[in-house]
Amino acid sequence: MPKKIISERALPRLLLRMLAIMIIPASLTYYAWHVATENLAQASQAKFETMALESERALRHRMDSYHQALLGGRGLVESAGSVSHDEWKAYVNALDVATNFPGINGIGIIEDVQKDSIKEYIQKELLNNNRRLNIHPDVSHNNYYIIRYIEPESINLPAIGLNIAFEKNRTEAADRARDSGKAAITKRILLVQDAQQTPGFLLLAPIYNPSMPINTAEQRQKAFLSWVYAPFIGKNFMNDLTESQGTTLNLEVHDGADDSEDSLIYKNSTDSAASTPLFTITKELQIMQRTWLIKWSSTASFESQTSNNEPLLIAVTGSFFTLLCGIFVVTSSIRNQGEVVLHRNRFLPAIGFCFISVATLFVYNIILQTENELISKDVKREAEVFRQVISSNVNNRIEALSRMADRWTTAEGSKRQYWQRDAQNLITDHPGLKVVEWVDPNYQVQWVEPLLGNERVVGLNILFNEERQKALEGAAAHDKVTLTPPLDLVQGYKAFISYFPVRKNGEFDGFIAGILSIEELMRDVLQGSNTSQFAITLSYDGAPFYHSNKTGSTETKLFFSEIIELHDKQWSLSVTPSASYLSQTQFILPETTLIIGFVLSLLIAQLIFTTQTAQQKTALVQEKENLLATFVRHTPAAVAMFDTDVRYLAMSSRWQKDYGLQDKNVIGKSHYEVFPEIPIHQSHWLVLHKRAILGEVIISEEEPFLREDGAIDWIRYELHPWSQGDGSPGGLIMFTENITERKKMDSMKDEFISTVNHELRTPITSIMGALGLLRAKNHKQLDPKSEKLLGLAYENSERLSYLVNDILDTEKIAAGKMNYDLKETEMVSLVVDIVEQNSSYAERHSVKFVTKNLVSAAYCNVDAHRFNQALTNLLSNAAKFSPTGEDVEIRIEITAEDMLHISVTDNGPGISKTFHSKIFDKFSQEDGSSTRTKGGTGLGLNITKTIIEAFAGEVSFVSTVGKGSTFSFHIPTIRVDRIKDIA
Repeated sequence: MPKKIISERALPRLLLRMLAIMIIPASLTYYAWHVATENLAQASQAKFETMALESERALRHRMDSYHQALLGGRGLVESAGSVSHDEWKAYVNALDVATNFPGINGIGIIEDVQKDSIKEYIQKELLNNNRRLNIHPDVSHNNYYIIRYIEPESINLPAIGLNIAFEKNRTEAADRARDSGKAAITKRILLVQDAQQTPGFLLLAPIYNPSMPINTAEQRQKAFLSWVYAPFIGKNFMNDLTESQGTTLNLEVHDGADDSEDSLIYKNSTDSAASTPLFTITKELQIMQRTWLIKWSSTASFESQTSNNEPLLIAVTGSFFTLLCGIFVVTSSIRNQGEVVLHRNRFLPAIGFCFISVATLFVYNIILQTENELISKDVKREAEVFRQVISSNVNNRIEALSRMADRWTTAEGSKRQYWQRDAQNLITDHPGLKVVEWVDPNYQVQWVEPLLGNERVVGLNILFNEERQKALEGAAAHDKVTLTPPLDLVQGYKAFISYFPVRKNGEFDGFIAGILSIEELMRDVLQGSNTSQFAITLSYDGAPFYHSNKTGSTETKLFFSEIIELHDKQWSLSVTPSASYLSQTQFILPETTLIIGFVLSLLIAQLIFTTQTAQQKTALVQEKENLLATFVRHTPAAVAMFDTDVRYLAMSSRWQKDYGLQDKNVIGKSHYEVFPEIPIHQSHWLVLHKRAILGEVIISEEEPFLREDGAIDWIRYELHPWSQGDGSPGGLIMFTENITERKKMDSMKDEFISTVNHELRTPITSIMGALGLLRAKNHKQLDPKSEKLLGLAYENSERLSYLVNDILDTEKIAAGKMNYDLKETEMVSLVVDIVEQNSSYAERHSVKFVTKNLVSAAYCNVDAHRFNQALTNLLSNAAKFSPTGEDVEIRIEITAEDMLHISVTDNGPGISKTFHSKIFDKFSQEDGSSTRTKGGTGLGLNITKTIIEAFAGEVSFVSTVGKGSTFSFHIPTIRVDRIKDIA
């Protein structure tokens, strides 16, 4: 008859197998999803960090640019000696502040005037510039820091004539700039010209007499002339630093190191109800001798832009793949449901292998494509960052040179010493700018700074080829900046030159030229950038002229180019990720997916093959179960077989008879349904059954069992687990034996022994007393025969008394009523005393007790009386079984574990190995004949073992037939005094 392939019992195993297979693609899917999510988060974080870095650079660049505008004003004042209001106005107008310096409120001059010179100062200003200054407010100290000029004047009228020394923040910044020789900004202030009174600050740069040294603070104070300064309103200056500001990135700027409202200079986002941003960066920047706390945070727009569905796609695809694996396992397992599989089909495993392999390749390609896209986005983003960094920094230097040219034009030329100071300042402030030149209208180099190392340049005509001549003449005619291509200079380095036409009295007056070393320029520009991970190449007109020192990947798909616009020239920027970058960003996930997928394909194929084999085995197992049920049914013992739900699978006829189930069909029913009193009154059976099903063997020698009619039976039982063919729990087998009648007999025996013992003890004691008295008083009057008879009667009474005492002790032990008075006891002296007490018994048997003591003193927690009883039992046995004239050795020593070891060794007949296991049983004697030549009850060793174990010790023995026996006590000690140097 055909068997069902997926039986009720096999279904859990099928589900477990399906889950075991599904956990591999599920784990792989989770790992892939986790990696994709982490990559997305890291990419978003990196993009946000790039925007923040871009914002920081833009802030520094804007501040540096405005600082350069102030330096231009300083150069104008230093070169001209003094500047009229009209000249200053012309200079600022030439700068076109509104267009070129967005956010700046103007550029002005502040002069340090002594209080007692105020009237003279006002009169001088009226005379020179036909303006009456309203100097305000008055201060108590002697120094007035007066704003003389500020252009454009129309939006700064309240600031003209303002004495900035009226307020501590302004005064401290002005003094700091003067004494340090460097530009400085004030703390957060409110500008007098700002009608809305929003936060702002001042930027001040010191102006010195160019003919005086300025190496120390004291020298700078003496050479000091005035300040060139610019007022800033925070919301105007910080606005639109980058394209991302306000759209994908929010910016906060705080004065100082705290982020309180009182320190806030600028904040482009005022939406207090907005959710907490996912990305934030907080950083302290040193800006013009002042600490600013900058906070960048992501906007909802940025967070939505950077999120994508790649992790979701991986999760959905992987889940679908996992589900297909599970369905495939189930389908292959039940393909031939209802029929026994007789032949193994190898076509189905091959189909499974191909299906999983194709799915693996699909997932592999998705993961690989996702990884490459992420890397490409990162490289492209980095290329854009490099482009912005290089472009802004190079243009910053070009603009600084352009302002120097503007100062020449504004001042109608320049004295050489003032031009030289201005050039030195530019070179110092702009790393990479190696040389500044003035080329006269005849295109010959006249002035060079520094001159050292550039002497050969003086007098050089720069029109050395037709292309250069055309470019320079065009720049001069149209008043435009022109740049050379990268050149190999005679000075020994590669550079490019920027030419800025200048005019004097409206006529062409030559060029201000700046020579920028490409290597030094790029070293400074790229400092702090991620150049260790990328290869950077700059090219002009297809020819590379700069390479970073990193080797990039040769994969062209990870190669990105950007165009850098530099006035009339274009540079090409190429960025390629380095091998180290690729090794850090590429994960082993694609390869791992491929390997695991193919391994999974093999496992699926093997699983299908194994399932086909298992289907045949299932039928065989069911056949064996039927045979087992038949065997159990005819077993002449009470045996029942249960499944994991404790439902009857089979039972013996004896089980049916013992439990009254002859006329009941209980196969398939729960044991608790057949015996409903078990869960109610004997719930511990539920725990025992469960433990047995889980693999534990449980044996009980006796257990009360409450029957349904209220009667109590005593049973002995064993519970054994049984397993399925695959090793999973199948259920339990229960063996029981009704020992109720045996319990009744044991109870009757115990009552009989108790009665006999108590009825014998009193008369025996009286008899022993009487016999002892007769022997003591009539010892000399009795003839030898009577004396022998009287001694024999006394000895037999004594033996009977020992028997009664041993039986009573045994009864106490069985009832758990044996009491012990445990005290800390010195054992060596106790053993010696006990041996001495029993020496007469040894003499009676013609043997001698010999004590070998290896310990000075040992203390144990024992009952001295009971210990005496235990040791006396060993001594009496040794004396009885030792040959005449032999010694019985009592040895006392301490083991390495600080256990007291007491041994009693005789040279008697020994104990056969067959009797070793029974030696400590009740009423156990190897000589079992009715006439026991040595006497004894067979209870002594059982009592001895019980006593010693009550002291947390143990009893052991070794024996060799024909050579004797050694019985030993091992008792834990409290403390020990060992004997040293034993002979």
